[in-house]
Amino acid sequence: MNSQSKRNSPDPTPSTPQDDLFQALFTQTQDGVFITDAQGCCLDANPPGCYLLGCTQEKLLALTGPEFPVLAALTETPAQLAELLSGRTGLSQASQLRGQDGRWRPVEINGRPLVDGRWLWVVRDLSERAQAKAALETSQARLTGIIESAMDAIVSVNENMMVVLFNAAAEQMFGCPASEALGQPLDRFLPDRFRNEHQKYIRAFGQTGVTNRTMGALGDVIGRRIDGTEFPIEASISQVEADGSKIYTAILREITERKQAEAHIQQLNEALEQRVAERTAQLAAANKELEAFAYSVSHDLRAPLRAIDGYTRILEEDYEPFLDAEGRRVCAVVRDEAQRMGQLIDDLLTFSRLSRLEMKHSSINNRQ
Repeated sequence: MNSQSKRNSPDPTPSTPQDDLFQALFTQTQDGVFITDAQGCCLDANPPGCYLLGCTQEKLLALTGPEFPVLAALTETPAQLAELLSGRTGLSQASQLRGQDGRWRPVEINGRPLVDGRWLWVVRDLSERAQAKAALETSQARLTGIIESAMDAIVSVNENMMVVLFNAAAEQMFGCPASEALGQPLDRFLPDRFRNEHQKYIRAFGQTGVTNRTMGALGDVIGRRIDGTEFPIEASISQVEADGSKIYTAILREITERKQAEAHIQQLNEALEQRVAERTAQLAAANKELEAFAYSVSHDLRAPLRAIDGYTRILEEDYEPFLDAEGRRVCAVVRDEAQRMGQLIDDLLTFSRLSRLEMKHSSINNRQ
């Protein structure tokens, strides 16, 4: 007790162990502790109490009952104050406390009557708790907004595989309102043939301690709408532990269009392979025709050309005395053209052989 309260006691007596314990609690607690008399005037206040009310102990001890902020937070009139202090039962009440510094704080006030009409008041500042609650509510509202606006379906189940969260995208995906899905077994949205395997997978995942995983180990995940239609799903799963139990959350994305696109691409690839096979067969047939043509050219045209060249050479050699300059020129032209035609035939045969050679790939340096 402070010096002034001691002065109010006419016959000081030695302190008892209980007094020492009370004094230790009075000075060391983090809550504001006050003692008032039968009129509500403050007789004592610990340092946290002075800080809570924003004034010194001397100023608090000078206040009247109606002026004392703790009682002002509980009563509005002198009559209410008198009725409160005349009671002999304790009270506990949450209120808004206005300190001498003008600041308002949410508080929890606990009062207990003592002897001689005095009261013991313990006031706990709830500002941090209120701020934490507000931050939690803001975070929860933000999380709820994200979940409800997500384009992917989000479904959470408890350890008993009962649905505890079902967002708007899940409602659209499964054709089921959240009000009908919450509290229902997850099996409702799975084909019968996959239910046991799916539950085993989730429970095995829960024992791994891994926080999240893509559900690819089972192959394609198949969902079932409320009308019984089935559709492919891409899914990832996560787990958290809250209040000693696990919550499993799956993020689901329907991949029907992707599967259809993949099937269409597969069909296009198969059609392309078929066309390549057909074109290859046509090319092989054309090569055979070219080979036959080259053989015909080689054997059917080369013989007449050799005859033309040979007879012209005989004409030049045996009848040279009878040929004038024009005759010799004509013979030379005939032989040159015959030889040129022979060269064309050789080139054609070379080209036909190239079409039958295997193509070889090699790397080149295009910077050189």
